[in-house]
Amino acid sequence: MKRWLAIAVFAAGLTHAPAAIRHVAPGGSHTPPFTNWPTAATNIAGAVALAGPGDTVLVSNGLYAVRSLVYLGQGVRVQSVNGPEVTVVSGSETSACFQIMHRDAVVDGFTLTGGRAWMGGAVFMSDGATLQNCVVTGNQATLMGGGGVYVNLGGTISNCVIADNRALNQGDGGGVYLMRDGRLLNSTVRGNQARVGGGVAALHYARIEATAITGNQADQG
Repeated sequence: MKRWLAIAVFAAGLTHAPAAIRHVAPGGSHTPPFTNWPTAATNIAGAVALAGPGDTVLVSNGLYAVRSLVYLGQGVRVQSVNGPEVTVVSGSETSACFQIMHRDAVVDGFTLTGGRAWMGGAVFMSDGATLQNCVVTGNQATLMGGGGVYVNLGGTISNCVIADNRALNQGDGGGVYLMRDGRLLNSTVRGNQARVGGGVAALHYARIEATAITGNQADQG
């Protein structure tokens, strides 16, 4: 009986491993598993690929250019050390910066720029994901809207500045496209452009609270 109890306790420990911190810095040696600054990954995607549910990817100051978006499909937090003023992710005019697809996934404290995608120029987020404390600027959605961010299925944008993004062609929501319980909270949306909804296009129980929406342009709305 004691033997089986010991095995059960050991198995339970395997399923509740402590959360890890993965490090990202331009000057790191890119030595997995990236658990300290000297061995830090030199790109965000590399650290995210090794992260598991509950882990944090901690990103130092720098410019991080991505050629394909960073995908967060589980409960991982990607957080800058010193905020959006000194931590920039660029889509290099070829890709969105992030796709965030889990209720416990968080992207926190970056400037996201140079993103280009069919929808969600900088970020496509869904399933309750969170984008917070970010500056989203200079991005484009080329077809289906959300020049800066496309939010679906309960995603939340909080404490962000979303400025100078564009939804091209028939896309709506120059700054943000909110769908199906998407939320935009305590943010600023300014200087964006679209066919409909220069700043924000919001549908299907989307919610906007304590947000300044100003100086945007559209043919309608």
